[in-house]
Amino acid sequence: MNEEEGCFNVVVVGTGLVESIIAAALAHAGLKVAHIDESSYYGGEQASLNLSEFADWARERHGVVTLGEDISPLQSRQFSVSLAPTVIPSTGPLIDALVASGVARYGGFNLVQSVAMYTPAGVHVVPGSKEDVFKDKSITLLDKRRLMRFLSFAAGEFEGDKDLDGRQDVPFGTYLRETFHLNDDLTSAVAYALAYCKDDQEPTYSALLRIRSYLRSSGRYGASPFLIGHYGGSGEISQGFCRSAAVKGGVYVLGRRILSITPIAQPVESSTDGQRCSSRARFNVALDDFPLPMTCDVVVGTHPHFLPPPKPDCNVHGVAVARCVAIIDQPLSIHPSSQQLNMAAPDTNSTPTSNALPVNNDGTPDSTAPTPQTTVTQVPPTNASTPINTGILVFPPRSLRADHGTTVTVLIEGETTMATPKDRWILYITMPLEGPIPDDPEKMLRPYLEMTLSLAATPAKVIFSAFYVQSPASVPASVPASSHSTLPRVSSDAVSISSSYIPVAPQPYYLPLPEYPDHAARCAERLFWDTVAALRSLYPSPGSEDLGSRNAQVAEVLHNIDTLWPPQEPEESTESDDGL
Repeated sequence: MNEEEGCFNVVVVGTGLVESIIAAALAHAGLKVAHIDESSYYGGEQASLNLSEFADWARERHGVVTLGEDISPLQSRQFSVSLAPTVIPSTGPLIDALVASGVARYGGFNLVQSVAMYTPAGVHVVPGSKEDVFKDKSITLLDKRRLMRFLSFAAGEFEGDKDLDGRQDVPFGTYLRETFHLNDDLTSAVAYALAYCKDDQEPTYSALLRIRSYLRSSGRYGASPFLIGHYGGSGEISQGFCRSAAVKGGVYVLGRRILSITPIAQPVESSTDGQRCSSRARFNVALDDFPLPMTCDVVVGTHPHFLPPPKPDCNVHGVAVARCVAIIDQPLSIHPSSQQLNMAAPDTNSTPTSNALPVNNDGTPDSTAPTPQTTVTQVPPTNASTPINTGILVFPPRSLRADHGTTVTVLIEGETTMATPKDRWILYITMPLEGPIPDDPEKMLRPYLEMTLSLAATPAKVIFSAFYVQSPASVPASVPASSHSTLPRVSSDAVSISSSYIPVAPQPYYLPLPEYPDHAARCAERLFWDTVAALRSLYPSPGSEDLGSRNAQVAEVLHNIDTLWPPQEPEESTESDDGL
């Protein structure tokens, strides 16, 4: 790499989902981007790891890891374990970004096959069609009408509606009972298996926003509103955005320790009348065992020792979570019963649009679509003889443990998600925590694991398990602090770095299960425009007489950016994919 090759408009630090979307969008816009990560894998805290890598990762975080049987390195590589298990709403910012950027062609997706909820009376399927509500004889006609009235309200434009006026901050369960007169069973199903509320104090307005998003997602690719990404989900999607950036000229460096990120003052450029027109804040980025330092106009990302801490603009209140990842050797089955807790969106006639992933109207893969690498896999509905390959099990607050007041979710992934080999299933159990961090997460989570295992028709054997806690203060630095220097101070009359550093707040460990992907996509879009604004402040408008040819090109690119994703060009040849 010569000096010219080491000069970038933007260096992005970290390959988490937010950073990867930003890097891809900047590269698609025509800017010169370098993307670096001290880890040897893509995805950061949202990575997908093989089983051995995940076990090492969990042990570093003081997790309790148990191998029920020896797993060879070859077998380990057949698993893709997600550090941030989630599902993706079929409509929303992330799906929009996947389609508009062309990254959808790099991956595949499964529809979530089944959603169920635990009650003391048993585990009940939560169907997703209007017909199921009216077929259910356990719900009175009056309750059916009340439920459908609420779902019609939640799917519409409820802002300013008299039924919501002045009640936005009322606990959602209270709102459902008092405004729509839902009984306790239906209230619990709506609040925890449809809105994915964390607890019984969730404000009404935020819960309604989520429900509307999920209801409008139903029917786009099939009955379920949710998709699961192949090969571990978020980590694979992050890598897809990185690949897309590389196709557009992005430079990737992984597994190199960051030695320093230092601001350097550039000569002040003046216009023909002698007035200052811009003051550059540029950075040197030095990496271990890398030939030349990189220089850039703007740094995007975060680092515990070289960059100031990010503002909490794009984050939410930090909540610690206890997690269990378990691999089992038998499928789970949830048998339909006459006591199903039924709720569904009103009928929708929505079909995939030009912005949809390439599937037919019936949800099956479309072999004639322009991006044939991407598929959405349909799985038969759950019945007495169909095992669950992709599913969600919800434990409402205090339903299994009277002393635990938050919702616990279990995400189930089988071999159709490409995350496990044949006859293996991954269970991701997530428990948001209240109060002090527990010393023994296994003790807290074991009852939920045992209850989930009881759904197997044949007793299931746990062949791997890991129990650990993630909290906002528990993330270890990538490199010991003693090996880093601090960010140097630069005199204010030389250069200000504040406008040339775009911090990326760490993604919260807890959000309602379907919210992680869209939260990341919204953050990425905002930070993309912050980065563009920072670059525009450093480069005069196109046509300025004092611009050199190289700076004029950058100024022209910046002037032409008016959307997050420019229109896609014809698909690149396979030779263009060699960047990753």
